[in-house]
Amino acid sequence: MSPLTSAILTAVLAMQARAATITVMVGQGGLTFTPNEVKAAIGDVVEFQFPAGGNHSVVEGDFNNPCHPAATGGFFSGYMNTLSGPAANAFSVTINTTDPIPFYCSQQHPPAHCPSGMVGVINPSGSNTQANFANSAKNAQSVSAPPSVFGGVIAPVSGSTSTSSGAPPATTSPSSGGGGGGAYGGGGSSSGNGTSGNGAGNIGASLGLIGAAIGFALYLA
Repeated sequence: MSPLTSAILTAVLAMQARAATITVMVGQGGLTFTPNEVKAAIGDVVEFQFPAGGNHSVVEGDFNNPCHPAATGGFFSGYMNTLSGPAANAFSVTINTTDPIPFYCSQQHPPAHCPSGMVGVINPSGSNTQANFANSAKNAQSVSAPPSVFGGVIAPVSGSTSTSSGAPPATTSPSSGGGGGGAYGGGGSSSGNGTSGNGAGNIGASLGLIGAAIGFALYLA
């Protein structure tokens, strides 16, 4: 193996090793994300876990239009119904920017979750904080979600060994009872600081880049 090939492979593996997984609990103990602010480096994965007791989603939002998906890019988990037990699956998003990324729960079953303060921010900075986003969300006249899941990966919770127990991964139709309901959703979103909403991309894209780098390195070998 040539020195250049070895250097490329070493850099790729080092990048993978440095990536951290940051856990955010969705709806644990009420209409909240825990924690509701996190710092994530490029390449880190934010894993949204859904404990028992609700029916929630995670949508990348817009600081300038709270409780609605931003215009481009972004992510949406779909609705995770955990009324009968914690979800065996989590929704994981790979971060590809250090810009602030707002997110919210799009559940509309009264009371609507986003205007009730169920919002969070990845990489808060300046005025783009969870507190300010929550304050703006209080005045939202409506709440919306994209039409289908996108921008992340639904997979077993980190450290789990089985997918046979727990709640189903997401609801597929609206529900009028219990902790609310909703449909699988997805669609575009952008960060609310006026930049493109490519604040987070799915894990497959990141793995594709890593695979391409490794393939190129092997080609040079």
